[in-house]
Amino acid sequence: MNEYRDDDPERDDRPRRRMPDDWQPRRRDYDDPRDDFDENYGYVGAREKVLAPGLALIILGWIGVFFSVLVIGGSIWVAVSAPGPDPIIVAIIYGVIGLLMFASSIFFVLAGNRMRQCRNWGLCLAGAIVALSSIIFLGLCSVVVMPFGIWALVVLLNADVKREFERVAGTVRPRRPSSDDWE
Repeated sequence: MNEYRDDDPERDDRPRRRMPDDWQPRRRDYDDPRDDFDENYGYVGAREKVLAPGLALIILGWIGVFFSVLVIGGSIWVAVSAPGPDPIIVAIIYGVIGLLMFASSIFFVLAGNRMRQCRNWGLCLAGAIVALSSIIFLGLCSVVVMPFGIWALVVLLNADVKREFERVAGTVRPRRPSSDDWE
């Protein structure tokens, strides 16, 4: 019987090769298939889905706040500068429109902020619907706002996004068993 094992480090007489001190591993190309551990193959999580439409609602909301303040200021200027009852009626109408624009814009900001945090799904859904129906509050300016309302609505109605909102709220419902579970 052999007295020494082949993998015995004390018995290993093979010469050791030393690496140079400045040795570094070979750099891989970006398209190297061996480093696919960091690629997610097109899957986007629920949190990533709500970030962009939420940010769009926030930006549109702040732009709307700016323009609503201009409308309110313009209505006050019309009421103060023009004599007679007709300009005052026009100023009141523009003032009411400006206040509605201000309220809806603040609502966009609040809904977009909650959407980015995945909190309060109902408020976010209402904000997307108000953005979608913004022709009532913003008139022809809603051509800019409506696509973002549609985008936010489509994202919010996604099942993964709903589940993420429920998970954050702590009200996750158990998954229904499907026929695949019994196989």
